[in-house]
Amino acid sequence: MLLVMGLLSATGFVQALGVNYRLWQLEAQRVSASEQGGFQAFLRERRWCRRVLTAGLRR
Repeated sequence: MLLVMGLLSATGFVQALGVNYRLWQLEAQRVSASEQGGFQAFLRERRWCRRVLTAGLRR
């Protein structure tokens, strides 16, 4: 049961991270690697962990 709960939590975190990454791309209008819109740029520029955990409520 604990393993299932852990997997559900991890799945939710990964989905929220993906949604926040795509939202960042659209807001910054940088959707390609040539525009520095890659995932590594997202991790460098944003406090991604805090944003995912708070669902973007705090900026």
